[in-house]
Amino acid sequence: MQVTSQAHAAILYGHGNYYNPHILYRIDTVVQSVTPFEPDPDRIGPDIEISPDNSTIYMSPTPYDIYWEPSDWLFLIDPTTGLTIGTTQLLGFPSFIDEYGEVQVTDSTTAMAFVGSTLYASFSKYGYGEHTMILGTIDLSTGEITEIGKMTGMNMMPTGGLEYVGGIMYAVSAGTGLSSLYTINLDTGAATLVAPITLNDDQIRGATALAFADGKMYTLINRAAELYSVDLITGVLTEEFNLGLELNSLSAEKPLPFYPIDISMQMVEIEFRHRPGSDKYKVKGEAIVPEGSDGIDPAGEDVSVTVGTSSLAIPAGSFWGRGPIYWFRGTIDDVKVKMIIRQLDTDFFKFSVKADGVDLTGTSNPVNIFLQIGNNQGEDSIKLKGKLTSGYDKECDDDDDDDDEDDDKEDKRRWRGWRR
Repeated sequence: MQVTSQAHAAILYGHGNYYNPHILYRIDTVVQSVTPFEPDPDRIGPDIEISPDNSTIYMSPTPYDIYWEPSDWLFLIDPTTGLTIGTTQLLGFPSFIDEYGEVQVTDSTTAMAFVGSTLYASFSKYGYGEHTMILGTIDLSTGEITEIGKMTGMNMMPTGGLEYVGGIMYAVSAGTGLSSLYTINLDTGAATLVAPITLNDDQIRGATALAFADGKMYTLINRAAELYSVDLITGVLTEEFNLGLELNSLSAEKPLPFYPIDISMQMVEIEFRHRPGSDKYKVKGEAIVPEGSDGIDPAGEDVSVTVGTSSLAIPAGSFWGRGPIYWFRGTIDDVKVKMIIRQLDTDFFKFSVKADGVDLTGTSNPVNIFLQIGNNQGEDSIKLKGKLTSGYDKECDDDDDDDDEDDDKEDKRRWRGWRR
């Protein structure tokens, strides 16, 4: 099996509109791909927001659903299939006094963002625009809405445009007016202007999304097919790539917490050879998965191994087996790799790795070994014994090919170590 290691992707979920052939899309920002979900969730809403554990996409209600029927239901969507897996009826929409002194009740959840496990949302009444922007929270177990306060200071409602980053709630104003970037006070709902949102020195209209991933705040422009990132200080837009279609809102997969696994190496053998990229290693160890982790799934998760100065990344889907034994045999970036993981219990597993063709130049003793499976990671170090050369002998590269076999025998050096 031949695979190539890839950079970590920022995965976004895009929400379409009535003019798109589909409603929900998965966006990979590294390969710049846009993949529709089939079948689609049978509805349209102003915003989507993925849960902190990436298990559920919440689609906010709009005053009219895909069949132009009134709707006050929050839809729960499986991010792996796009299928609707549940609904929650929202209760207690905030009310307000209109310009004629009449009591009106909001009917749209225009934007959503998680702060920890709390879902914040903006509410408005269809057709009233900026006069009814109210911030609140949604109890996902009961559907009850708790009002916080009016989002004074914004010129238009934040349709799809709320995102919490680094202790700050950001918002963008949508609609047909000029768009700006704001911060939102979570205690009062009040908005503070950060900067106008500009592209080529012109302030744009209709920014409709905010989603933060891998150090960038992504956004969309109404009636445009491009994905942009916005500078959180200046408001200046940078075009990332063309999506090929118009989307209403975005949500980004959340970085999951890493759980420290307790790794104990049982055997490590390193062989330095005379050519760069021709070193070998063989390691065996065992690991305990901590309480709170959902365990390991080598067949469905990314796996990475670092031995000394050499790192290998095995993409999700590369391992065979479904437990208790998983194995991988293939080539990663020209390195021949064989890895076996034996899951002996839900919180205990053993592993072994053989790699041929790595570059271990610069590796020190004790040797550090790092293992990551999904969001579980750990490391150990072991003091090895044996004769060592600090990398390869460059002079050997000038030898004739006929002498390569003799060079291997003369110039390779080994470290070995065991724990009894």
